[in-house]
Amino acid sequence: SSLSRDAKSGREEVELAMASLESDGVTLQRRRDQIVKEQNKFTDIRDNMLKVLLEKGSEAGNNAKKLCEKLMKQISQLGGEPALQASAPSVLLKKPEERQGFDSHVLEAVEAVLQSRLDSIQKSLDEVDSEGKAREPDVATKREEVSQAKAKCEDLKSQLDAAEEVACDKEVAVVATNTLLEESEKTMQEMAQKIDAACAEVLAFEEVLAIFKDLEERSNVVSEKAVELVEHLVPAEAQTVS
Repeated sequence: SSLSRDAKSGREEVELAMASLESDGVTLQRRRDQIVKEQNKFTDIRDNMLKVLLEKGSEAGNNAKKLCEKLMKQISQLGGEPALQASAPSVLLKKPEERQGFDSHVLEAVEAVLQSRLDSIQKSLDEVDSEGKAREPDVATKREEVSQAKAKCEDLKSQLDAAEEVACDKEVAVVATNTLLEESEKTMQEMAQKIDAACAEVLAFEEVLAIFKDLEERSNVVSEKAVELVEHLVPAEAQTVS
């Protein structure tokens, strides 16, 4: 029915809107995952490279030089000043107690480059989280609309199923009635044939009865004439005798 089609169309529209929102949500989650991955990367660089070199310097063991090279590669990629890139390795590889006043400025500059990147990442992460939070009411509303649309469709489907069941029952009843009428008509035809046969038998009997009546009437006439003849002859015979 048109009502069912309208309900189905409405549900499909809401579901499409919901699918679009969910797709946006998946895209947003992927962005967040990428940002978190990058955040973890630079947090690891800060905690397991820079801090180790700050606290131990050359005493970080055989890996000290490799750690310093990896760290400076990241500082370069992050746009560290050439002067910083030139001076930082030697300062980082000093023992902590050998570092002097200016060295602390170099180390603070290296920390600032990394922290700036981490702050930028955190800002991006906060923006994504804010966007996700802002979407929550709309997503919840669409989910409720989808739920209501589905419930409406299910209700209409139940009504249609019930109507079809009633229609089916009526159709069965019509078929049964037609069958009964056909059987009744057949019975009436058979009865009519029997009545016709009985009428024919009655007519035949009446014809036979008429013949018997005619014979009876004729027999009575003959009898009367015979009596008259006898009565006529008897006196004549008496006269002859005398």
